Amino acid sequence: MDEKVKKALEDFETRIKAAEENNDKLKTQNEELTGKLKKYEEAGFNSFLSGNYKASENSDEKRAMRYFGVGHVKQLLEVNVSEERYKRVPEELKHTVIQFKKEFQNARFISQLFYDGKMDKIGSTEDLDKFGSCPNILESYYAKEILVPRLKAFGTSVVGGGAEWIPTAIASTYIPEFQLERKLVAAFKDIPMPTSPYELPTTSGLTTARKGTEGVTATQSNFNTGKLNFSAKKFLEYYILPEELREDSIIPILELARQELTEAHERAFETSCINGVELPLLVNHIDSDTDAGAVDLAEKQWTGLRKKALDNSANGGVVGFGNAVVSDANLALMRQKLGKFGVDPTNLVWLVGAVGYLQMLNTDKVVTVDKMGPNATILTGSLGKYDGIDILVSGFVREDLNATGVYDGVTVDRAGLLLLNKTRFYFGTRRPIRLALREAKSADDRYEIASYSRTDFVGHAQSASEVSVSYGVNIAK
Repeated sequence: MDEKVKKALEDFETRIKAAEENNDKLKTQNEELTGKLKKYEEAGFNSFLSGNYKASENSDEKRAMRYFGVGHVKQLLEVNVSEERYKRVPEELKHTVIQFKKEFQNARFISQLFYDGKMDKIGSTEDLDKFGSCPNILESYYAKEILVPRLKAFGTSVVGGGAEWIPTAIASTYIPEFQLERKLVAAFKDIPMPTSPYELPTTSGLTTARKGTEGVTATQSNFNTGKLNFSAKKFLEYYILPEELREDSIIPILELARQELTEAHERAFETSCINGVELPLLVNHIDSDTDAGAVDLAEKQWTGLRKKALDNSANGGVVGFGNAVVSDANLALMRQKLGKFGVDPTNLVWLVGAVGYLQMLNTDKVVTVDKMGPNATILTGSLGKYDGIDILVSGFVREDLNATGVYDGVTVDRAGLLLLNKTRFYFGTRRPIRLALREAKSADDRYEIASYSRTDFVGHAQSASEVSVSYGVNIAK
C-alpha cells in the first residue's frame, strides 16, 4: 500500500477515535449538567416550599394578593371575586384568581381519582359534609406542570405537599366566577345566611321628626319594623364520569362537568325566581304543566315574581295588554302601578322573553345595546334600555300563556313580561355552589361530580302599600 494512502488512513482512524472520545465527553458533560439542573430545580422547589421563593412584586399574582387584601395564597381561595367590595379590582386579576381556583380543584379531583385520595360526601347540612383527604394533591402530572408553577408565581410557602390546604380550600372554595355569569339573580342583593332559617330585620314605615319645645315632653314615635324570613332550599345536580379515564384525558372532562353543573344551578335559580311557587301539599302551581311535574322541580322551591304579582293583582300587580302587542302606553301603565317604587330607573329592571323584547324594539323609547356605549355592561345580560330602565332577556319568561298570564295547556298564544324594583327582592345564600367528587350510586367503579347549593329568594310583601313588581299579561304574539 502506498505510504501516503496508509498515512491518510491512520490519520482518519485517529480522528474518528478522537471524535468518539469527544462525543463520550460531551455525553458525560450533558449528564452532569442534567443532574445539576435537576438539583437546581429541586433546590428551587424546596426553597419555594420553605417560603424563601419570592415572586416579582409587579406580577399579576402579587398584584391580586394586594388588591384582594390577603397575605397568603390560601386566602385567595376564600375570596368571592364577585362581591360588591371588589368591583374596582381589575378584571384580569379576578380571572387570575378564578383560574387558580380551577387549577386547584382540578388537582384535587385528580388526586382523588388516581392517587388514592378519599372521596367527598354530601350531607343535608354543613356539618354532614365530608371532604376527602388528598395528601398527594401535588404529585400528579397536572399539579407539577400547572398548579406548582402557579403557586411559585404567587410567591408563597406550602408546608407538606398541599394536604393541609384541603380543609381550608374545600370549606371556602365554591365557584364565585359563575356568579358573574348569572343574569337575573345578579340583579338582586345577595344576603349571606348565617343560619337557616334566618330572619332579616326590615323597616316597614318611615317617621318624620317633630318640632321640639323646651320644657315639653316630645311625642314618642317609633319606626315600624318587620322582617324577611329566609329558609334555605337545597339544589343538587351531578355528572357521571366515563368508566375509562386516564390522568392525561381527565381535564377536558372536568372542565365540561364544571360548566354543566354550575349552569344547572344558574338555570334553576333563574326559573324559580321568575316562575316559582312554594308549594304546601294543598296548593297548586300557577302553571298546570309545572303543577303536574315532580315535587323536586326548581319552580316548586320558593315563590317567584309572577306569583307575587298575580297575588297582588287587585292593587295593580297585573296589567292587561288586551291581547295586543307591547305598546308605550301599557308599559307606562306598568311603571305607574309601581308608584314610589317605580320612580328611580336605576332600581328597575324590565324582565322579558324573546317575544317581549322584539316587540319592545318597535316602541319609541327603547335604546338598543349598540347605542348604550360603555353602559352596555351595567347589568349582565342587558340588551338595551327602555325609558332609562335596563332590559333583561331571559329564556325562562314564559310566552305560552293564556290571557291571565298562566299556562293552562289550552290557550298558549299569549306572552308576558315583568317590571320590578330589584332593591325590594333578595337572594339568600346559605351554601354557595360547591363541587364534590363521590362514588356513583348507580354502579361500581364509577364516579360522579356533584354540585350543590342552599339558597332562598325572598321579597317584601306585595300589598296596597307596596307594588314593587308588575306583571304585564295577555300580550299578543
